[in-house]
Amino acid sequence: EEVFRAPHLLGRKDDMREDRGPEYWFLEDASLVDSRISMVGEPPFTSASKFMVAIDAKQITLPDGQVKEFGCGMHNANCPITNWLYKGFSIPPCCQRTLKKLLFYTDDLFREYGMRYMLTDGALLGSLKFGGLLQWDSDIDLHIRTEDFHRIGPELKERVEKDGYFLRAHAGGRSWLLQPNEDNYLMIEWNLRDDRFDDSWKVPIDNRLFPAMRNVMVNASDWYGVDFLQHKIRHVFVGRAEDADLAMKCATPGHPSCLHSYPPGANCRFVGTC
Repeated sequence: EEVFRAPHLLGRKDDMREDRGPEYWFLEDASLVDSRISMVGEPPFTSASKFMVAIDAKQITLPDGQVKEFGCGMHNANCPITNWLYKGFSIPPCCQRTLKKLLFYTDDLFREYGMRYMLTDGALLGSLKFGGLLQWDSDIDLHIRTEDFHRIGPELKERVEKDGYFLRAHAGGRSWLLQPNEDNYLMIEWNLRDDRFDDSWKVPIDNRLFPAMRNVMVNASDWYGVDFLQHKIRHVFVGRAEDADLAMKCATPGHPSCLHSYPPGANCRFVGTC
């Protein structure tokens, strides 16, 4: 109580000498809790949730192997990602799952409507390095073919909303932002770009293939430098981004080229993970 200033998991008065099993400590219905126990006035799950917020945790694995989630989802607001990144964490696993769902939904939707796009920037880099999304990236950039970009408003907006997602036009008119809902700012950016469009290649994200330009090294090296396969801070030419001339760490929001599983300075070609 003195540390967290609120009831929390470790502050409960339940008798832990009785073997109730790990599931007991996450009950959401107070009526199911043993009435003989001196309660702190709330169901165990509420206490557990406060405790997880206090220690900046989103997921806990119980002794029996069950995993309990305390993060965001498709129907609520996203976690405070920027706070997490500046503390040195990658984005929470719940946010990573949401981004993956948005990407897979986009691919299914564009296939259905015969619209074309290609993977770019951070998602492309993650695909090339380890076949997944970067752990520090809170959005995904896609380059939409010009003629298909102009179909998004009249053909897709109503469908996306019917499917339970939120789609809005970005200021400037060159991007549509796909979000889980209006209050969740994890997003896929459907971008109109002046770069040459080429979706003739395929790259993997979590065992699913996505379109990319045939010479993917051009796109990746443009944003991340020719040594983009190395575990390092991102390389962006000064002037290309608002923070390009600032010193950055792996956890600095932006387009980092870092992975938890890499030793500093390692190149994925040499450690066998590309």
